[in-house]
Amino acid sequence: EGEAGMAGRKTLETLTAADAIVEALELAEHETKRLAEHAADSAKSGGKLAPIQPNPLLLGQSPETYALNAIAKIRPSELEQAILCIPFDFAHEILNHLTTWLNAGQKVELTCKIAALVMRLHANSFGRTPETRRTLVKLRPLLRARAKEARDLMGFNLAGLNVLDAFIRDNEEVKDDLIDDDAGL
Repeated sequence: EGEAGMAGRKTLETLTAADAIVEALELAEHETKRLAEHAADSAKSGGKLAPIQPNPLLLGQSPETYALNAIAKIRPSELEQAILCIPFDFAHEILNHLTTWLNAGQKVELTCKIAALVMRLHANSFGRTPETRRTLVKLRPLLRARAKEARDLMGFNLAGLNVLDAFIRDNEEVKDDLIDDDAGL
């Protein structure tokens, strides 16, 4: 296909980061399937199955959290190029995980950044597949809601910092006035 896209340099770090994303997504998908199969088998046996052993590669995290943390470890300067290097199937898988991450409220700023990157880099391809369009329809209100919550929280924190700054300035003025009064005696 003769598509024009972003120009990018594939450096060793970028390719390593892309591989880390792909490996994390594959491991998360495999572990999610394994957990679902165990839950189905356990339901069939009336709950008599032994509990499933957690995958040590996940470091005690859920598959979704593991995938997000793997992406979070990538330097921001390499994230865009790394996402550009991953195959389309994994870009779609990232979209599916975005819904889970946003529902859980995990690393909202990073999740919104990933969503914007994936959409910008793969927008033409996403429009062609009905499954991806359904995912995007679910993702859109979640992105808006979480981004608004993050913006409101930052605004609230900024307002609190401004009040604290004003309080400190007032105390410094009082202290300066007291020092000036003491020096005048």
